[in-house]
Amino acid sequence: MLDIGFQEIIIIFAVALIVIGPKQLPEFSKKLGKWILEIRKGVNLAKSQITEEINKDIQISGERSGTTAHPLREDDERDDVMSEHNVAEEKT
Repeated sequence: MLDIGFQEIIIIFAVALIVIGPKQLPEFSKKLGKWILEIRKGVNLAKSQITEEINKDIQISGERSGTTAHPLREDDERDDVMSEHNVAEEKT
């Protein structure tokens, strides 16, 4: 996700130590960790809801057209699917 190395982490920590101060840094770190956890929960919830809606649409369109539709899994990568589709088009 983020490509942060050890040196960048040390720099971020040093800046936080200077700006926030050594007394308030542990409390700030706890709050930041809770915020990040809540954001991740929200993103995962939104992702699962979107996947459910797409699967419903795929199922409905498959029933209408009489074809077999394959529902999405949450770990599907849309870029991989599109790149495979583009490669198949180029070969024809």
